Amino acid sequence: MAYTPYTTAQVVQIIDQVAAQKGVNPNLAVATAEVESGLNPYSVGDQGTSFGLFQLHQGGELGSLTPSQAFDPTTNSQVALTEIASVASQYPYLSPGAIAAKAQRPANQAAYAQSVNAAYDALQAGYKPPQMTFNQPSAPISSSATTSSAAPPKFEWYNPSTWVGTADYEVLRFVFMILGLALVIVGVVVMFKTGSSPAPAPAPSTPAPAQVPSQPEAKAEAPAPRGRRRYAKKPEGELKKAAKRAAQAAAVAE
Repeated sequence: MAYTPYTTAQVVQIIDQVAAQKGVNPNLAVATAEVESGLNPYSVGDQGTSFGLFQLHQGGELGSLTPSQAFDPTTNSQVALTEIASVASQYPYLSPGAIAAKAQRPANQAAYAQSVNAAYDALQAGYKPPQMTFNQPSAPISSSATTSSAAPPKFEWYNPSTWVGTADYEVLRFVFMILGLALVIVGVVVMFKTGSSPAPAPAPSTPAPAQVPSQPEAKAEAPAPRGRRRYAKKPEGELKKAAKRAAQAAAVAE
């Protein structure tokens, strides 16, 4: 297979153009590619599983691209700088090297960030990469990359590196987006109904029945014994007068 030759100047120009499209600092983009591949568009690393300027990795940023597609400097730059632009917008306070490390996810992020920062500072100071020509892969390509990289990577929920670019991820993202929208609509409807519905009128109170004061029960008078008449007890004075009258009547009778 014949490969299109690229010079260092051509590679840098392509990176600068894509960086301008993505809104990425061009020196950050070039410094990252220099650390990743030495600005070699045909660079092959990680035992034949990472390819091109930004070393798009099989199972990661390579996605459904074949190694031949990843060797195209424009395509490779577009994939990598899209991720770098996303990280830079989320973490604008990070150093250039830290942004590149967060986007590229190397094994040793601290050492990687230090290398990118050094290359970035040199470019800022006017450093020009040495002119070279690249026209073939720098190492053998893994057979697994040529046979399986054309298929989308397998989605694994526990492995975030497999989420982006897979069909399952896109479906999940769509489902969660719909669920979130539905929850927002339900919340607005409930809030509207709660705020506009009138308060229920209080139920009329039933007056308590008036309490009638209880009358003391009259004690029943015991009946008089049969055969006797009851007489009211007379005062003592009247008894004396009656006795006197009876005595006078007896004396007259004699």
